[in-house]
Amino acid sequence: MKILHIFFASLMLVLVSCSMQDQNPTTYAEDALSEKSKDKSDITLSSTMSVNPYKIVLNAKGNFDDIQCQFPGTMPSGYSISGFDLELYFNDNLVAEAESFTYCYIDNIYFAGFDRTELQNNSYVKNMSEGEADAMMTGTYTLSNSDNETLTFEITKYDVVYIKKPGKK
Repeated sequence: MKILHIFFASLMLVLVSCSMQDQNPTTYAEDALSEKSKDKSDITLSSTMSVNPYKIVLNAKGNFDDIQCQFPGTMPSGYSISGFDLELYFNDNLVAEAESFTYCYIDNIYFAGFDRTELQNNSYVKNMSEGEADAMMTGTYTLSNSDNETLTFEITKYDVVYIKKPGKK
């Protein structure tokens, strides 16, 4: 009886964690640019991402080379990433284009990498006020399999970042 109870508790945990995961990595935007002007109150879990690091220090010289935008999703069996065209916007202003796009099969997460130096040197970012900014990643990515079948997805994902402008010492 105790084993049966543990089995059902484990099953419930698996079902809850799977139901919380975004099963569809695509958020089809009618028009990525017009999406910027919409009220963001309709954003759902499937349209969110996580920007790392969350706090972007403009004069940082740390040991990381990129800013990562990550979002949950699944990769169809037998497919791999074959192309991408993704852009990152802060407060509706283009600040960087993705230089890498990968997938973690263990965690079911897509990662878009943006050059940290390019982002920090962007004229809009340099002139921003210190504080929070709306971040939006938009664009497309393509998956292909060994039979040369392709799937192209259009996405728009949102998060908030904090821009830190330290004073000179």
